[in-house]
Amino acid sequence: MGSTKHRQNYPKNLDIDLRNAHSKKSIYISRCYLFRWSPNSLLGRSATELLFMSVMEDWLVSLYSELEEKGITIPERLNEDELRRFHDASGSDFAKFLSSVEKTIQWRRKYIMLSQQELDAWGNLVFWHGSDVMQRPTLVVRIGLAGSTLDSDDQLEFARAVVSQVEYGVVNLVHPENPHITVLLDCSRLSPFEFPLQTFKSCVALLQDHYPNRLGCLLVVRVPSNAKVMTQTLYQDLRPGTMRKLVFVDAFDYTGVLSSYFKDMPDFPTTGEEAIGGIVILCFFIGLLLFLSLYFL
Repeated sequence: MGSTKHRQNYPKNLDIDLRNAHSKKSIYISRCYLFRWSPNSLLGRSATELLFMSVMEDWLVSLYSELEEKGITIPERLNEDELRRFHDASGSDFAKFLSSVEKTIQWRRKYIMLSQQELDAWGNLVFWHGSDVMQRPTLVVRIGLAGSTLDSDDQLEFARAVVSQVEYGVVNLVHPENPHITVLLDCSRLSPFEFPLQTFKSCVALLQDHYPNRLGCLLVVRVPSNAKVMTQTLYQDLRPGTMRKLVFVDAFDYTGVLSSYFKDMPDFPTTGEEAIGGIVILCFFIGLLLFLSLYFL
C-alpha cells in the first residue's frame, strides 16, 4: 500500500482516469516515463499508480514529480484538462509552466470566491446571459455602470464578483466540446474620471494568470467618445493571446454587430448618456435648419 504522501497529486479514482487516458490520442501510451521519478518515489506504489504514471505525458509526469518533491499538493480543481491549458499557455516552456501552476495553487489557497447568494447581490453588474452562437457561455460585465456608481471598497468586491462568476461558469456552464467563455464588456456611462483603473488591471491580471485559454471572445461595446482613448491604453495590459480575441464594437452599430454573435440579445437599458446623445443630434439639425433659413431662404 502506497503512502499518502506518494499519492497526493493523483486523482482519487485512478482507474477512471486510466481509462480516459487510454482514449486520448495525445498520450503516448507506448512510452514509459518512470525513469523520471526517483527510486524512493516509486517504492510502495500500487500497480495501478505505476501504470497511470507510465501513460501520462512527459510534461505532466515532470510536473507531478517537481511538485511532489516540494511537498505541494495539486487541488482537485486543477485536473489534467486544466493543467493542459497552463501548459499550452506557457508555450511548452516547462519552467514557465511550473511557475504558473505553483502561482495558481497558492492563489487558490488564499482567494475567497463569493457564494451564489453573494453573487446574486451583484446581478445588475455582472451576470451570465445564455450562450453565443458558438455555444460559449456569455458573461456580461457592466464596467461603466460599476465605475460610476461604486466607491473604492465596492469596486474591489465587484472585481471579486467578476472572478467568482468566471469560476462558476468554468465549473458549471462551459461545454466539453468548446470549453471557452465569451465576455461582453458594457462600457456605457464609463468616465475617464470615475473609471476603476487599478481594479480593472488587477482583475485582468487574475483572469489571465489563473484561467489561461478560457476566453473565447471579448466584446467591448458602448464606449463613450470621451473614454475611447482611455480604453485603448488599457489594452496594453492584455496579453497577445487575449488581444487576438478582442472585438471593439462601434457605439452606433453595436446592436447590428452583436446580432451576429447572439440569437438572444442581452438587455442594454438606455442610459442618460444615450438620451443626451440624441438631444445633441436633434439640436444640431435644428441649428442647421435655422442656418439654411437665414442665408438661403
